[in-house]
Amino acid sequence: MRDKTRAESSGIGLLIIFVVAVVVILFVGGSFIAIVPAGHVGVKDTFGQVDADVFQPGLHFKNPFTGVIMFSTQTQKYYDPGTRGDTDVASIEALSNEGLTITMEIAVLYHVNGDAAPNLYKTVGENYQDVVMKQPIHTVPRDIISRYDFKTLYSAGASPNDPNRAKIEYELWQGISNALLINGQSRGIDVESVYIRKVDPPQSLKDSITAKLNMEQQIQQKAFEVQVAQKEAERKIVEAQGIAGANKIIGNSLTPAYIEWYTIDMMRAHSGAVFFIPVGTDGRVHPETYLPITSSDLTANNNYNAPSTSDLSTGLYNITMPT
Repeated sequence: MRDKTRAESSGIGLLIIFVVAVVVILFVGGSFIAIVPAGHVGVKDTFGQVDADVFQPGLHFKNPFTGVIMFSTQTQKYYDPGTRGDTDVASIEALSNEGLTITMEIAVLYHVNGDAAPNLYKTVGENYQDVVMKQPIHTVPRDIISRYDFKTLYSAGASPNDPNRAKIEYELWQGISNALLINGQSRGIDVESVYIRKVDPPQSLKDSITAKLNMEQQIQQKAFEVQVAQKEAERKIVEAQGIAGANKIIGNSLTPAYIEWYTIDMMRAHSGAVFFIPVGTDGRVHPETYLPITSSDLTANNNYNAPSTSDLSTGLYNITMPT
């Protein structure tokens, strides 16, 4: 029994030793290994001494006392720490050559040169965006904005096909790239491209533009109303001319014989009506005008009297058509 207990205690002790050994190996071994991910380089720092050579992507064995600082060599966006928070657009306010306050928003793409990463680490540090990139990205555009008038800048910002857009973007790229040099030498930051995102005029000019657009819309509306009125007037003229022409045609086609026939036909159509027909001095009936009176009208008018002799002498005759 005692031998069995000793054997179990010995087994547990060996297990503990094994676990401790594994932990130590992993801890110590980890300090001997550096893994650099794709798109990065590893800058080696041993007690403040920076090695000019870098670790390329992959697995590397190193001095356990050497720290490895990773620098990305991939294309990166410049993030501007501003009042609106970190954003990949830098907002620059400057005066145009007309003295107008222009706000230009630009985006900057860049990458770190892997071979120059040790020098960048020694001279600037890991926070190189804020230390060496922010100032040129905000200063250079101010100088370039001051060369142009608002119309040119606004057109370049509004249309990607504007010929001045590529020209201004090239000037921005060239100016920022040169500003990042030190004594004519690269710091290890290569600017790939600069893009104009937006150009905004001052608020006073925005208000003027809005007022002008509103006025132009009102003028267009008034012009449209005038056109409608002109068309309506033309329509009425054409309509009046048509009526006048029709009346002229009808007037020329009305003969006395036709009017007499039409009068008699109308009298037949209005059976029981009373007609007053003028008779000329020649004794002929002239039914150019007549007034039909229905029997109900005669009944309703209690004061109605038959035509007198004086009526006959004036040439007015009362004829009642039989019902």
